[in-house]
Amino acid sequence: MTEKDNEQAQRPVAGMRSLALGAFCAFGVFIISIGIGMSSVMAGKKILLTKSEKTPLPMEYSEATDEVYLEAKRKISGFLKGSKDAGKLQFSLNANELNSLVAHDNRLANLKGVLKFRINNGEILAETSFPLDRIEGLDGKGDGLFLNGETKFQLFVKKDELRVFTEGFYLQGEKLEVDAIASLQQINVLAYLKDYENIKGSLNLVVDVVCEDDKLLIRNWREKKATN
Repeated sequence: MTEKDNEQAQRPVAGMRSLALGAFCAFGVFIISIGIGMSSVMAGKKILLTKSEKTPLPMEYSEATDEVYLEAKRKISGFLKGSKDAGKLQFSLNANELNSLVAHDNRLANLKGVLKFRINNGEILAETSFPLDRIEGLDGKGDGLFLNGETKFQLFVKKDELRVFTEGFYLQGEKLEVDAIASLQQINVLAYLKDYENIKGSLNLVVDVVCEDDKLLIRNWREKKATN
C-alpha cells in the first residue's frame, strides 16, 4: 500500500453505526460478487466445473464464540460512534474476531461454511468452499459441487473510499486463472453490499487500514511516515 493510495481526509458521517457492523467483515462479499460476475461471463465456467468437488470443506468456528463476537461488535460500535466527534481512534480485529462476525451476525449468514478467515504474515486470506449452485449462469450444472481453495484479499483506502479487492483464488497453492475471477480484481467488492450507497459513509470513516502479522489495524487517521 503506497503513500499515494492512503492519501485521505476524515469524512464525518452520522447515523450509520449499526448498518456498518456487517460491512467490516465484508471481505466475504467476494462470495456475492463472484456469483454475480460469473453469471455474465462464459469463459472459464467449464474450468470451474472441472476444478470443483462434491464435498465442501469442513469449516469449524468453535473459537469464534459469542464472547468474541460481542467484543468485536463493541470495538466496531465504539469506533463508529467516536469517529464522529472524538480525536484519533483505532482498533484491531484478528481473524478469530472476523470469523465471529461470520458465525454470529445474521447479515452474514450466507458466508458461514463458505469462508473462514486467517491473517498470516500481513496477508488477508480466507479458506473458501463456494457452492456452485449459487451461479445462475451454470444452468444447474454446478448443483452439488463446491469450489474449494483459498482467496487472498487486499484492503486499503484510496480517494476517500475504503476498498476491498480480491488478489486471487488459489487451488493447492496455485492461482486459478479464470476470466470471471480475474475481472473481480478490478472491482471494489464492497459495492456489492446491500444498500451500499447508504452505508459507505460509515465505511469511509476508516482512513487507514494496516494488515499486521496477525490482525487488521483500523484507524480514523493516517499515520505520517517518517522521511529522510
